[in-house]
Amino acid sequence: MDITNSFGKFLEQLRGKMSLRKAASKSGLSHAYIRDLELGKKPQHKRHH
Repeated sequence: MDITNSFGKFLEQLRGKMSLRKAASKSGLSHAYIRDLELGKKPQHKRHH
């Protein structure tokens, strides 16, 4: 198991039965970003010109 997957599983366990939207509200992160982290997806960075 790689470190990214381990971290994602850790986050998912930490969130427990709390909904993604509630976790997002409490953390100040978007629910989509939290889920991407849980799934081990690399976050998309927006570039500002």
